[in-house]
Amino acid sequence: ETDIPGQLQSINSAMIERSGMGLSHVVLTGLAWQQVINNQRVQLLGGTGNVVFESLRREGPGEFSATLRALPWITFHVVDYGLEVYDGTTHAFTRLIEEDHAAFLPEVSPRWARYLEGSEIVTDGPGGSRQERYGFYATSYPTHDPSGWNLLAVHNGIPALLMPEAIAYGQISGGSYGG
Repeated sequence: ETDIPGQLQSINSAMIERSGMGLSHVVLTGLAWQQVINNQRVQLLGGTGNVVFESLRREGPGEFSATLRALPWITFHVVDYGLEVYDGTTHAFTRLIEEDHAAFLPEVSPRWARYLEGSEIVTDGPGGSRQERYGFYATSYPTHDPSGWNLLAVHNGIPALLMPEAIAYGQISGGSYGG
């Protein structure tokens, strides 16, 4: 039987050594979550109750977060999201987190991740003033045929990973989380 709590402690230690920040979040798929909650070591450390999780909250369609009784300091984010990716001939659904992988992250902090805003010159409608606008900017102007409003928005910004060592992504089946 795989020692999931022991492995998560090892990941925590490695993250502290590499980045100075400990493990707080694990992002995985629903299939991987089932492997975690069916793991005997997780069940034994969780106590004698039938439910191994401490909390379970739906975050949106296809996503929920949970903590385990055995590991209350880690929040598991279960996502089955993906994208339709066109490879030149067909569209294929590609998961953001692979079925047999997980992402391991510390608590969100400006030490390792930030949102960087950019700018661009925006004209507020035909004949309007031109100004440099930062981040999200929305404007509108009236139109006469048909009568109404044209709504415009720009958003210049991107999340930035300042410390790559703060994130780990790895395979969790085939001897890791399996069994």
